[in-house]
Amino acid sequence: MQRTTPPPPHETADGRAPLPFPLRVAAIDVGSNAFRFVAAEFGDPSHYVELASERVPVRLGRSAFLTGELSPSAIDRTVEGFRRFRDEIGRLGIEHVRAVATSAVRESRNGAELVRRVGEEAGIRIDLISGTDEARLVWMSVK
Repeated sequence: MQRTTPPPPHETADGRAPLPFPLRVAAIDVGSNAFRFVAAEFGDPSHYVELASERVPVRLGRSAFLTGELSPSAIDRTVEGFRRFRDEIGRLGIEHVRAVATSAVRESRNGAELVRRVGEEAGIRIDLISGTDEARLVWMSVK
C-alpha cells in the first residue's frame, strides 16, 4: 500500500548529511493497551510503502494505573514482542528504528526495568516521551 505522509526526519539527529533514499525505517509505539510496530520504505521524503505492521495487545496500563507497576507477565510479553520485531527489522534490512513509550511505562515505578530488558534482550532502545511529545506525535500522524 502506498501512502503520502509528512516526511520523516531525513537528517541524522546530529545534523549530518541527509540520509539516502530509498530509506527503510521502523517505528514502535508502546502504549497503555497495546504496542504497534510499523516498517516502511520511503522512496522520497513524502511517499512511503508499508512493509510490515503488527499490533500486540499487552495491556501495560491495566496494572500500571491500578498498582503503579507494570506486571511481570506484561513485561515478559512486551520483551517477546520486541524480539519478534528485532527479527523482522533484520529480515527487512532496516537500519533506522525509533521506539517510544508513553504514560504506562513513564509513570510506573518499574518502567525502567521494561526499558532495560527490551534493550538487553531485544537490542532495541525505547525512549520515554512526555505527554506533550506524545500529543505532538499523535497530532502529526493525524495531520
